[in-house]
Order: sequence, then structure tokens, then C-alpha cells
Amino acid sequence: MFLLIATAVAFSPAVLATECGSIPRTEPEFRRLEAPPLPGVDAAVERAKLAYFLGRYTADADLRAEMFSRALQEIEVWRSSHPKHPGVLLWWAGLQGEASLARGKLAALGKIGAIESALLELAAADPAYDHHGADRALGSLYHEAPTLISIGSYSRARDRFAAAMAAAPAYPANRLYYAKFLSENGERGKAVELAESVLASLSSGEFPVEACLWRRMATEIVGRP
Repeated sequence: MFLLIATAVAFSPAVLATECGSIPRTEPEFRRLEAPPLPGVDAAVERAKLAYFLGRYTADADLRAEMFSRALQEIEVWRSSHPKHPGVLLWWAGLQGEASLARGKLAALGKIGAIESALLELAAADPAYDHHGADRALGSLYHEAPTLISIGSYSRARDRFAAAMAAAPAYPANRLYYAKFLSENGERGKAVELAESVLASLSSGEFPVEACLWRRMATEIVGRP
């Protein structure tokens, strides 16, 4: 059960032309994805997170879709055996969303209910996990989903972002996704303030995997007219 070679996520630095620049082969985070999966659910969760971010960085649409699909297959095995594990729930939701989007908007709409259910389960079981990751992810889901034909809701998105910010205001992702929400809902001043604080926090090198995506998003918010 622990040797998931058949569904392992295999990445080759030689073919990953990323939107944020090439990822050095020497990066330890990347080399872990090149290697066969380590046993255990915690290692699988870390691998899913790395696959999510590297997939987001990959400029080639077909390769990105393949990466998300294979990573989703791997974490789904662990969801079967560890259905309540907070990391499995969070990164299954993230990978399911990206894998569905890669197949088109209709495919993504069909998975929104399952993604919401997983995140609500996480919010009930371990709300503090990943700096209140369930609230942050639900805020993004309610913000990005259509309102008339799906679960999109301004009020529910704001409530979830407010909960994440109240519990873990210093975490860059909480500030960043709340800033994106504010920017797209006419509150540019506060959004820019939050985005600039995220950019400042990334200079420490504390978030080697996440920094490229977060920096790109924050820069877009600051520069948005």
C-alpha cells in the first residue's frame, strides 16, 4: 500500500519551463518529487503540496494537466486509507480543483460540490490546520465559483476569509487570497496594502516552494488598475 510507484508523480526538470523561471535541479524540494514516493501519509501530503505548486508554475498546459492528474491519483489512494487526515483533505481539494480546471470549466463545475464537502470536513475536524487552510480555501472557492449556477457567494467568501485572517493574520497566503478577494470586489486600497505586506514577507526565503506563485499573485494585485 505504501509503494505508490504506479501512480507516482514523475517530474523532469529538463521539460519544466515554468512561468517563474526554471526550477534548479539542485533544489531539495524538487528532487523529492523526482525520487520515488516515501512511505507514509505525511510524506504523501508533502508530495501533493509540492506537486500542486510545481503544476501551477508549469507553463505548458498539457504537461500541467498531466501533473495534476497524476498527483491527484496518488493522493486519492491516501484519501481512501486516511479519509480524515487534514493534509490529505486539503491537498486533495486543491489538486482536484486544478485537475478539473485543466479539463475545462464544465468539468470544474462538476467537482465543486465534492471539493466544498472535503473542505467543510476539514474545517470541522481541524480548523487550524495549515494556518486555517480550510477557511482560506473555502473563501477562495466561494469567491471564484459562479453565483447563479453554483455555490459562489460574496458573503460566505468574506466570512471565511475573515475567519482565516482573525486566526492567522501573519500567514502570507491568508493575506494574499483575502487581498485578491478585496481587489476584485472594489476594495483596492486595503487589497494593495495586504499584497505589499505579502511581498515584503517573501524576502526572507521562508517559503521556497510557495514564494514564486505568491509573489506573482501579489504583484498582479499591486499593479492592477
